[in-house]
Amino acid sequence: MKKSVLLLIILLILGGFLPMDVFGIGMITKPIVIKDALRGETIQEILTLYGSEDKEIVCGLSAEDKIKDWTSFYSIGDLENPITEVKIAAKSQINVIAKFEVPNDIPNGIYIGVVTASTIPEKNNELGKMTAAVGLRVDREVSITVT
Repeated sequence: MKKSVLLLIILLILGGFLPMDVFGIGMITKPIVIKDALRGETIQEILTLYGSEDKEIVCGLSAEDKIKDWTSFYSIGDLENPITEVKIAAKSQINVIAKFEVPNDIPNGIYIGVVTASTIPEKNNELGKMTAAVGLRVDREVSITVT
């Protein structure tokens, strides 16, 4: 029993000194508040995504809750082709458009949800390299008042 505990402690200590890839993303998280939206109206908001990694990061884009089916994402300059992911160059930022299309048959009310940017970890098949697949997620709250 004592040998296995000692081995575990040694592995944990050594694990702290082994190099590991770490990455991060960010997004302005100030809530998006849209008041007096009309049925059938399309509203666009710019999302600014930041990458702190020394290499390119791939982020998935999604929406949740009441606004999930209303939301689509587009590259700046291309509002014809929706996207579900975006690449952020090393140590840079990128703007993406979130388009909210208010349904024609929706009752008046306040609809709350979130838009999300989440990392898509790359797979590493190198032998002998310690890896951990950790996905990061940044949410931005959205409130749309339909009148």
